Amino acid sequence: MCSPYSVDIRPRRLPAEIKQIEESSSDHGIRCYIQNDSYESLEAIVPGPKETPYEEIQFKIAMEFDEHYPFRPPSAKFLTPVYHPNIDTDGKICLDVLRMPPGGSYNPAITLESILLSIQLLLASPNNDDPLRYDVSDEYRYNRELFNKNAKKLSGFEKPEVGNNNKRLKTDDDEIPKCDNIQTLASIDEEDETVNNTAEPKPNTSNENETEIETAAELVSVITPQKNRKRKHDET
Repeated sequence: MCSPYSVDIRPRRLPAEIKQIEESSSDHGIRCYIQNDSYESLEAIVPGPKETPYEEIQFKIAMEFDEHYPFRPPSAKFLTPVYHPNIDTDGKICLDVLRMPPGGSYNPAITLESILLSIQLLLASPNNDDPLRYDVSDEYRYNRELFNKNAKKLSGFEKPEVGNNNKRLKTDDDEIPKCDNIQTLASIDEEDETVNNTAEPKPNTSNENETEIETAAELVSVITPQKNRKRKHDET
């Protein structure tokens, strides 16, 4: 009997699942983009749930599918930083549908759309019984106002780089634009050059000082002979 693991069905199953997500995207806003023809990986865009600190953020998630999919769950990782009890600083997600039994609840009948909807639901309803970040979990449990403030402030930003202004990620129908540090620095240099060119020129104080010294020397040369002539006259 042929084992199901010996047959790679990703090229047949994943296109159908992605099409299903596209057809219902107006309901949940989730979108997926295949990274290669072998269907080994894709990137998903999951909007933050409404009435949560994440509602204005478009979260980018990387997913990997090995040759055993759908008999084994895909791996999923947040590329967009998120302040959440069940998501660590590297983007790892603690979610039961991403784990095999007995520790998890994944089974081959669970679709890609169901997994992404579960991740979206996790953003709205953290699971404090299985946290990855205990400090954030305690904050969510005992100080919800502070948690909401931190979640809104610390989520949805690019990872810091040299010269990066930590701009919030935004998406359109095609792709997520990234902060172009070179272009940003170039525009700043152009603004500085414009300001310098339009500034009023500073007075040349060195030339003025030289002119004053020359004038004083001329006065001394004129006055000195007159004093000498008067002295000789007095002696006579």
